[in-house]
Amino acid sequence: MAFVLDYIGLLILGQIFVATIGQLLIELVGDDYFLYLFLQLTVIIGLPLAYFALAEYLLEGQTLGKKALGLRTIRVDGAPPTFETYGLRSVMLLLDFWVGGWGAVGLLAAGSSPLRQRIGDRIAQTVVIRSRSRSLYRLDDILNIKTVDDHEVIYPAAGDLD
Repeated sequence: MAFVLDYIGLLILGQIFVATIGQLLIELVGDDYFLYLFLQLTVIIGLPLAYFALAEYLLEGQTLGKKALGLRTIRVDGAPPTFETYGLRSVMLLLDFWVGGWGAVGLLAAGSSPLRQRIGDRIAQTVVIRSRSRSLYRLDDILNIKTVDDHEVIYPAAGDLD
């Protein structure tokens, strides 16, 4: 789901890129098929690969989509991830998501992995974890539960409702 959120943002960013820089290049170079192809490949492949690597590196293992869903990428061995780690994960998106039909390869790899790792995670030795709990209760809430001995009765007449 984080990938989908990120990709929607990238589609919008890609359109802005084509409308601004792309239009400027077309005006400078002229209406050229290879320039158009270059712009399309930049938006479809280059922009997403750069975004995923840079975002995770700059946001400590999170893209904007992961941040919204409370996810983070970490190394399996506990070492601090490097830009190369995130770059390798990003390049492997080509195999995980774009080869074989919109994520089928990545989903199959994650489904067959005990740590739910896609191929890029296995190669980069990373895993995606939750950075915030799904639980409604924190440890402090549980530790502050009153027992029968220290419970203060607020409505003593409630016991008469039998």
